[in-house]
Amino acid sequence: MAISIDWGNTNIISIPQSYLSLISGTIYQLDTETFREDLKDLEDDEAGMPFPDTHIHNTEVTVAGTIFARTIEILSPYSVEFEDGQYTVILVGSNNNIFDVANGILVQNQVQVISTNSAGLIVSVQGSGVTEQDKLDIADRVWDETKSGHTTSDTFGDYLDTKVSTIGGGSITISGIADAVWDEDIVSAHTIVDTAGHIVSDSRFIRRVIHVDTDAVSNGDGTAGNPFDNIGDAIDTAEAHEIKEIVVYSEITVDRNLKNFTIIGIGSPIINCNGQDLKNSEFTRCTLRGTYIDRITATECLLDDGFELNGIFDTVALNGDLTCADNATVLLSNAVSNIAGLSRPTISMNSGTATALSIRNYSGGLTILDSDHINDVCTVEMSQGKLTIDSTCTLGLISIRGIAQFTDNSAGATIDITGLMQPGILSSNIELILGLTGENVKWSSITHNADNLMTAARITHYTDNTLVTPIKSWDVTATYNGSGEITTYQMVEV
Repeated sequence: MAISIDWGNTNIISIPQSYLSLISGTIYQLDTETFREDLKDLEDDEAGMPFPDTHIHNTEVTVAGTIFARTIEILSPYSVEFEDGQYTVILVGSNNNIFDVANGILVQNQVQVISTNSAGLIVSVQGSGVTEQDKLDIADRVWDETKSGHTTSDTFGDYLDTKVSTIGGGSITISGIADAVWDEDIVSAHTIVDTAGHIVSDSRFIRRVIHVDTDAVSNGDGTAGNPFDNIGDAIDTAEAHEIKEIVVYSEITVDRNLKNFTIIGIGSPIINCNGQDLKNSEFTRCTLRGTYIDRITATECLLDDGFELNGIFDTVALNGDLTCADNATVLLSNAVSNIAGLSRPTISMNSGTATALSIRNYSGGLTILDSDHINDVCTVEMSQGKLTIDSTCTLGLISIRGIAQFTDNSAGATIDITGLMQPGILSSNIELILGLTGENVKWSSITHNADNLMTAARITHYTDNTLVTPIKSWDVTATYNGSGEITTYQMVEV
């Protein structure tokens, strides 16, 4: 099939695959001189005569007996497009710009175009010269050459055979190569970006997790599909492989220290801390039970009856009576009572030790116990609910803020309620301020008609029942019919 030109429209010179010369496989060759001559034929046709030349051609030049190759330059606005496909085209016969994608000469698609341009490209008078395909053929012959054909002493073939054959102590095996690959130091030996070694090296930063399910039928390997059936194996494996995250599916009892770990529960499993050292460990979506050493962080957890507090607890539910650890510092934020009805959780500040307890945005019922150390300090910020300070609070400072029904049974502790709004008192104050109780409203300048019906008056609203500081005043007027019924009533702010 011949080439074609979309004259005056896209000006694309289309080259079908059948126009090319097959070299081998998917490699083709374009004779650029033949291509140029066919372009001239198209230019001479009736359809092409009105349009500009497609290219500039400089023929072969002989200098001092050496024939230098011709040049072909495709001109704007023309461009060249090979029929799309997964094959390679080698340009031969000239120095040319047919391969030039950057300047819009070649319309790029799946076809790979290889140029043979050279600043000193010459035409051999004794053959076609060494082409790109010749180079590929030579390379193939080198690598396909049998080893047995190169055993002459001191040749490169003999040297290469000897060196390769002695790697690894005298012989090469498939298993030996595999072992060498997998035993390679990926951290320091493979740092080139975008290489497979570099990607494998970086995989050590991918999140790694151990899974444990004590309800599993049998003990597994710690993967999600085959979890361990006990926490001991999970912790041992995690520490051996420097993994810091464990996913728990069912109740566990921690049987050893568990420092600097992240524990994630599926379905709020019970985690019995069992008195272990949990320093800096974090728990998410678990039911926490028991005592422990040092401080922890818990998020979206249920704090069970008898649980000990020391650390940061955010978005948690209280399920009973909790106690602060000795000399604990506790932040309890966005917490709620998980006890229905009239019962409520309690938090003991731990009798006899100095405790700092900060409760922020609490909702529900709560009782604070055992503030009995001079250095005890507690802040309770209520969003809504009922709060009681127990009679066991004899020392320390407790500050109450927010909105709550508050009962103070303390026996010596300093109680600050300046930031507290109590619903009953608050509603009374609002009614008083609005004048709904009548205690802080005064009627004055009252006039009556002959029937002793009020026709005018002034109403003044004061800040309190002392009637000293006015807020606003209104003038009231009224008219009546012969039956004494109001016909008009007006109240105008003064």
